[in-house]
Amino acid sequence: MEDANQTEFAAPWGTALKIVSAVATAILLGVAVLGFVLGSLDNLSRAGMIALPLTIMACCLVFIVRGYAIRGENLHIRRLFWMTVIPLAGLAWARHDPSALRRSLRLFGNGGLYSFTGIFRNKELGTYRAYVNDLQRAVVLKLRDRTVVISPDRPDEFVAAVTRHKAIIG
Repeated sequence: MEDANQTEFAAPWGTALKIVSAVATAILLGVAVLGFVLGSLDNLSRAGMIALPLTIMACCLVFIVRGYAIRGENLHIRRLFWMTVIPLAGLAWARHDPSALRRSLRLFGNGGLYSFTGIFRNKELGTYRAYVNDLQRAVVLKLRDRTVVISPDRPDEFVAAVTRHKAIIG
């Protein structure tokens, strides 16, 4: 959906996210099932083996990235139950960069269970916030006070839209 004040973009999953999420989910569910079927453990250990993996999955699922929208002077990042809002007033530049997350150190956040989200750092970008599902669609937004990386379904169209937006809001 696109009009003068709003442009919407999906957040499809890339191959890396699909693989990491599938493998991690299988392992976590396997541990939970194993905790359920093992009769030789005490109740506290069994409860931990069941609850901990399911809690990890639920916590990561809550922070999933479902889409992006440019609305007014803000970028809205759709999550499972809320929106993360990033003001675009201080936008210096935007570019599609499939290598943006390469050689990044995760300082805090999720490294691939349903999304790549959180605070990361690498030599090229410095410290940045990531809201990414597809590494190949990564778009870097350099704002006055921070750097944000997202992955809209149409990265070049997103860069064009946010650049138009920058010209409108100054």
